[in-house]
Amino acid sequence: MEFPIFSVVRCGRFHVGNNSTRRLIDPTDELGTHAVHYELEFYYADCPGGLTIGSISHTARRGFFSCCKPGQYRKMVLPYKCFFINIATKDPALIKALDALPDYAPMEQTEQILSLCKTIAGESSRDALHGKLLIEGCVCTILSILLRNSCAIANYTDHKVDRHQSCLLAANHYLREHLQENISLETLAHDSGLHPTYFHKLFTAAFGKTPTQQLTSYRIHAAVNLLMNDELPISEISSRCGFSTPNYFCSKFREETGISPREYRKTCREKWNKKK
Repeated sequence: MEFPIFSVVRCGRFHVGNNSTRRLIDPTDELGTHAVHYELEFYYADCPGGLTIGSISHTARRGFFSCCKPGQYRKMVLPYKCFFINIATKDPALIKALDALPDYAPMEQTEQILSLCKTIAGESSRDALHGKLLIEGCVCTILSILLRNSCAIANYTDHKVDRHQSCLLAANHYLREHLQENISLETLAHDSGLHPTYFHKLFTAAFGKTPTQQLTSYRIHAAVNLLMNDELPISEISSRCGFSTPNYFCSKFREETGISPREYRKTCREKWNKKK
C-alpha cells in the first residue's frame, strides 16, 4: 500500500492583532517547484471577518473549515481567527481528493481536529525529525477525517449536487448536532437558501436518504451508544435522542436494526460478560 506524499510547507495559528503565529516548515519545498499547493483553514471562533473564494463570501464560524485550491481567487476579510495548514503535493490521488473537498463547510469531529491543530501550532521540538513526524502525523489524521466525511456526498457527478455541496454538508451537519430538536424541511431549506422541494431532491441525491431518514439514522446511532449504559431507562434514551415517545422510538429502532432496544441492550450485555 502506497501512502500519499505531501509536504507541510506552512502551518500555525492566525489571530489578527494578538498572538499571531506563522510557522514556515520548509521554505524551499522538498517536493520541488511543480508541487500543487492547498491552503486549509480551521476556524476555532465566530468572527465578523472571513474570506471570499471565487465569487462567494464566507463568514468565519467556529467548527467550519475552508480549502483554497490552486487557481482560485482568494481574499481575506479581517478580522478572523483560525489554524492554517499549507500542503504541497504531487500525488495524483491526493490532488484529486483535495480538489473534491468543499471550499467551505462544517467539520466533522470538530474538537478532535482543533486539538490536532493546537498540537501542530504548538510544536516546538528541538529534534527536527521528531517535530516533522509529529506535524505530518497530525495532518494525516486531519486529512483522513476531512476526506472520509466529504465522501458522504455520494453523487459528485451531478453538477447540481456539486454546486450546492457546501450547504448540503452544512444541513447534514446540523441534523447530526441537533438530534433533540423538531427540525422541519422548511427550516433546513431556508438556511440553505433553497426551495424546500429542490432542497429535498438534492439532499436525497447526495446522501441516498431523505432529510427525515437521515435524522432518524443519526438518532438511532446515538441511541445505540446510550444503550451501552445500563443505568439509563429506555424512556430517557428516547427523549435524549429526540424521539417523541418511547413507543415510537422502539418502533423505529426495530425498523432500523431488526430488534428492540431492550433486546439490543441484552445482547450487548451478554457479549460483554463473555469477554470478562
